[in-house]
Amino acid sequence: MSVSTPGLAPFTVSALDALESAAETVAGGAVGTFDILTALIAGDPSGAWERVQLHASWIDVGDRNRFLDASPGPEVEWSGILLTPTAAEG
Repeated sequence: MSVSTPGLAPFTVSALDALESAAETVAGGAVGTFDILTALIAGDPSGAWERVQLHASWIDVGDRNRFLDASPGPEVEWSGILLTPTAAEG
C-alpha cells in the first residue's frame, strides 16, 4: 500500500510512519536522513538491517549529532514535516 501526495513521489505506509516518527523524535526541528534511517530501523525490526549496520557501524538515535546532514540551504516542508535539504533531495 502506498500514500500519494500530488506532485510528490508515493510513499509506502511504513515509510510515511517512519517519517512521522522521525519528526516526533526531533521535536520541531528539521528531520534529516539519519533520523529517517533510524526511524525505519525502529519501525521494521524484522527487516534485514544487519547489512546496513555492518557496513555503516551500529547506529541508534543517540548517534544523531555524529551524522547531521551537511547540506546548506533552507529547510523544506513536506506534509507539515520540516526536512533538511539533504533529506528533501533523497
